Amino acid sequence: MIRLALIAIAIGGLLVPLRVAYAQSVTVFGNSDAQQCYIQTRLFSGGSSALTICNKALKSADLSRKDRAATLVNRGINYTRSERHALALADFENALKISPTLAEAFINRGNTFIFTNQFDRALADYNRALELGAKEAHAAYYNRGLAYEALKDLEHAYLDFLQAQKLRPNWSLPAERIERYEAANFRNAK
Repeated sequence: MIRLALIAIAIGGLLVPLRVAYAQSVTVFGNSDAQQCYIQTRLFSGGSSALTICNKALKSADLSRKDRAATLVNRGINYTRSERHALALADFENALKISPTLAEAFINRGNTFIFTNQFDRALADYNRALELGAKEAHAAYYNRGLAYEALKDLEHAYLDFLQAQKLRPNWSLPAERIERYEAANFRNAK
């Protein structure tokens, strides 16, 4: 799942659009509204209908703590997609209060920090997600690479793109970034 951001990063003299990979939404097994929130988020169908379902699920008293945290992450993803970043950040914060080791909350909060140009904070969240053993580690490495790029730390960015590609070999996003780095390096070597 990819989203074009409004910012671009200069690499080798080329402007390259910043495309963030969303981490997988968090699976919910309990409440049927929470399950529907997860499904809508997972299928990227998003929009106001996904937010309505997520809001309804979160009003339910029968959500377990784990499912409440997961539903907050899923709603936060939908808020980020609709560029309601303050609401997304609040959901990720609340999810982390409930479940401080929920790696997906860190990845997705990092994504929101990328969209709000808070690259140092994004790096910290991706690092924490990786420390926690994120299931979507390829997304954390790729997005951390984007944050490093924005901070003009191209060596670390390149290494993260390589790691993302290693973890998910057929994924085109890190391959495209790696290709640009290698092409820029080739041009500079001449």
